[in-house]
Amino acid sequence: MARQEHERAADVDREEVAERLRQAVTEGRLDLDEYDERLSKAYAARTYGDLDRLVRDLPRPVAKPAPPPPDAVRRWLVEQWRPWATAVVICVAIWLLTSMLSAEVIYFWPVWVAVPWGVVLVCRTIFGLSSGEPHQAAARRHGSPPAA
Repeated sequence: MARQEHERAADVDREEVAERLRQAVTEGRLDLDEYDERLSKAYAARTYGDLDRLVRDLPRPVAKPAPPPPDAVRRWLVEQWRPWATAVVICVAIWLLTSMLSAEVIYFWPVWVAVPWGVVLVCRTIFGLSSGEPHQAAARRHGSPPAA
Protein backbone atom coordinates (compact mmCIF):
# COMPACT_ATOMS: atom_id res chain seq x y z
CA MET A 1 0.00 0.00 0.00
CA ALA A 2 1.43 3.38 -1.04
CA ARG A 3 1.77 5.97 1.65
CA GLN A 4 0.11 9.35 1.21
CA GLU A 5 1.89 12.68 1.74
CA HIS A 6 -0.69 13.85 4.27
CA GLU A 7 -0.51 10.69 6.45
CA ARG A 8 1.24 10.89 9.79
CA ALA A 9 4.80 9.61 9.95
CA ALA A 10 6.04 7.29 12.70
CA ASP A 11 9.31 7.41 14.63
CA VAL A 12 10.65 4.56 12.51
CA ASP A 13 10.02 6.68 9.39
CA ARG A 14 11.90 9.61 10.93
CA GLU A 15 14.82 7.30 11.79
CA GLU A 16 14.87 5.99 8.23
CA VAL A 17 15.16 9.52 6.86
CA ALA A 18 17.81 10.39 9.45
CA GLU A 19 19.84 7.39 8.29
CA ARG A 20 19.55 8.49 4.65
CA LEU A 21 20.75 11.94 5.67
CA ARG A 22 23.71 10.43 7.59
CA GLN A 23 24.59 8.41 4.49
CA ALA A 24 24.40 11.56 2.34
CA VAL A 25 26.88 13.31 4.63
CA THR A 26 29.21 10.32 4.48
CA GLU A 27 29.04 10.35 0.68
CA GLY A 28 29.71 14.12 0.58
CA ARG A 29 26.27 15.01 -0.79
CA LEU A 30 25.42 17.25 2.19
CA ASP A 31 27.63 19.52 4.26
CA LEU A 32 27.34 19.47 8.04
CA ASP A 33 25.21 22.63 8.27
CA GLU A 34 22.69 21.34 5.75
CA TYR A 35 22.70 17.94 7.46
CA ASP A 36 22.02 19.51 10.85
CA GLU A 37 19.18 21.60 9.45
CA ARG A 38 17.54 18.67 7.66
CA LEU A 39 18.00 16.35 10.62
CA SER A 40 16.20 18.81 12.91
CA LYS A 41 13.36 19.02 10.40
CA ALA A 42 13.26 15.22 10.10
CA TYR A 43 12.72 14.74 13.82
CA ALA A 44 10.09 17.52 13.82
CA ALA A 45 8.27 16.16 10.74
CA ARG A 46 4.66 15.17 11.17
CA THR A 47 3.73 13.71 7.77
CA TYR A 48 5.30 11.59 5.07
CA GLY A 49 5.28 14.65 2.83
CA ASP A 50 7.44 16.56 5.35
CA LEU A 51 9.94 13.69 5.35
CA ASP A 52 9.92 13.21 1.58
CA ARG A 53 10.80 16.89 1.01
CA LEU A 54 13.98 16.42 3.08
CA VAL A 55 15.39 13.67 0.87
CA ARG A 56 13.78 14.44 -2.49
CA ASP A 57 17.06 15.75 -3.98
CA LEU A 58 19.09 12.76 -2.75
CA PRO A 59 19.48 9.60 -4.84
CA ARG A 60 17.58 6.53 -3.67
CA PRO A 61 19.71 4.15 -1.64
CA VAL A 62 20.91 1.07 -3.52
CA ALA A 63 19.63 -2.15 -1.99
CA LYS A 64 22.52 -4.23 -0.71
CA PRO A 65 22.40 -7.93 -1.47
CA ALA A 66 21.84 -10.16 1.51
CA PRO A 67 25.10 -11.58 2.82
CA PRO A 68 25.60 -15.24 2.06
CA PRO A 69 25.11 -17.64 4.92
CA PRO A 70 28.29 -18.30 6.92
CA ASP A 71 28.47 -21.91 5.77
CA ALA A 72 28.35 -21.01 2.05
CA VAL A 73 31.84 -22.34 1.30
CA ARG A 74 31.31 -25.60 3.18
CA ARG A 75 27.95 -26.18 1.51
CA TRP A 76 29.37 -25.46 -1.94
CA LEU A 77 32.27 -27.87 -1.35
CA VAL A 78 29.86 -30.59 -0.24
CA GLU A 79 27.73 -30.00 -3.36
CA GLN A 80 30.82 -30.30 -5.57
CA TRP A 81 32.42 -33.34 -3.95
CA ARG A 82 29.45 -35.45 -2.80
CA PRO A 83 28.72 -37.04 -6.22
CA TRP A 84 32.40 -37.96 -6.59
CA ALA A 85 32.57 -39.46 -3.10
CA THR A 86 29.36 -41.42 -3.67
CA ALA A 87 30.59 -42.85 -6.97
CA VAL A 88 33.99 -43.76 -5.51
CA VAL A 89 32.42 -45.48 -2.49
CA ILE A 90 30.12 -47.49 -4.78
CA CYS A 91 33.01 -48.48 -7.06
CA VAL A 92 35.23 -49.48 -4.14
CA ALA A 93 32.36 -51.50 -2.63
CA ILE A 94 31.86 -53.31 -5.94
CA TRP A 95 35.61 -53.95 -6.23
CA LEU A 96 35.77 -55.21 -2.64
CA LEU A 97 32.76 -57.47 -3.13
CA THR A 98 34.14 -58.94 -6.36
CA SER A 99 37.54 -59.44 -4.75
CA MET A 100 35.98 -61.27 -1.81
CA LEU A 101 33.79 -63.42 -4.07
CA SER A 102 36.72 -64.39 -6.28
CA ALA A 103 38.86 -65.19 -3.19
CA GLU A 104 41.71 -63.04 -4.49
CA VAL A 105 42.51 -59.35 -4.66
CA ILE A 106 41.77 -58.22 -8.18
CA TYR A 107 43.13 -55.18 -9.98
CA PHE A 108 41.99 -51.98 -8.21
CA TRP A 109 40.03 -50.53 -11.12
CA PRO A 110 38.13 -47.83 -9.08
CA VAL A 111 41.28 -45.74 -9.40
CA TRP A 112 40.21 -45.04 -13.02
CA VAL A 113 37.01 -43.48 -11.74
CA ALA A 114 38.41 -41.68 -8.71
CA VAL A 115 41.60 -40.10 -10.04
CA PRO A 116 40.51 -38.40 -13.31
CA TRP A 117 37.28 -37.13 -11.81
CA GLY A 118 39.14 -36.08 -8.65
CA VAL A 119 41.71 -34.09 -10.65
CA VAL A 120 38.91 -32.25 -12.45
CA LEU A 121 37.23 -31.52 -9.12
CA VAL A 122 40.45 -30.24 -7.55
CA CYS A 123 40.86 -27.79 -10.45
CA ARG A 124 37.20 -26.79 -10.24
CA THR A 125 37.47 -26.30 -6.49
CA ILE A 126 40.57 -24.10 -6.76
CA PHE A 127 39.03 -22.02 -9.56
CA GLY A 128 35.63 -21.83 -7.83
CA LEU A 129 37.06 -20.70 -4.49
CA SER A 130 39.27 -18.08 -6.12
CA SER A 131 36.38 -16.66 -8.16
CA GLY A 132 33.86 -16.52 -5.28
CA GLU A 133 31.60 -19.22 -6.69
CA PRO A 134 30.42 -20.43 -3.24
CA HIS A 135 28.99 -17.00 -2.43
CA GLN A 136 27.42 -16.64 -5.88
CA ALA A 137 25.78 -20.05 -5.48
CA ALA A 138 24.48 -19.05 -2.05
CA ALA A 139 23.06 -15.83 -3.50
CA ARG A 140 21.31 -17.77 -6.28
CA ARG A 141 19.83 -20.16 -3.70
CA HIS A 142 18.47 -17.24 -1.69
CA GLY A 143 17.12 -15.43 -4.75
CA SER A 144 19.30 -12.34 -4.48
CA PRO A 145 21.70 -11.05 -7.13
CA PRO A 146 25.33 -12.01 -6.56
CA ALA A 147 27.65 -9.35 -5.23
CA ALA A 148 29.88 -7.78 -7.87
